[in-house]
Amino acid sequence: MQNIICGICSLLLTGYFSIAETWAQTEHFRRDYEYLTIYRNGQWSDSETGYNSFVFNVGPRNDIVHYMANGKKAVYRKLSDIYQDTTTDGEGYQMLRVLNDDGDEILLQLFDAHRLGLKLIISQNFMVQFHN
Repeated sequence: MQNIICGICSLLLTGYFSIAETWAQTEHFRRDYEYLTIYRNGQWSDSETGYNSFVFNVGPRNDIVHYMANGKKAVYRKLSDIYQDTTTDGEGYQMLRVLNDDGDEILLQLFDAHRLGLKLIISQNFMVQFHN
């Protein structure tokens, strides 16, 4: 799994993305999502109701706190600069590498369009997208 993530991260560092100016490192902001969809082994699941909130730029490292639908909380430690790009459909997003509570590196992709939400890319075969 780390090799896949490292491969994706190396793409980020090769110049395909520019450092984002829009995600200010000192401003707290929150995004709330009503649904989640899981990508597993080449297929996306149907959307499920699951109220999740993400608070950005928490503490001196500008970490991200995830308040889950089940009442649990996870902290994603920021590991990289923030990069900005657009999808092939023209949807803008920002992406960075984070470290989860289990010590795994994952990619966090925050879309400009609130309806598209936020995607946690755990591996090529497993992702979770939070959306409205």
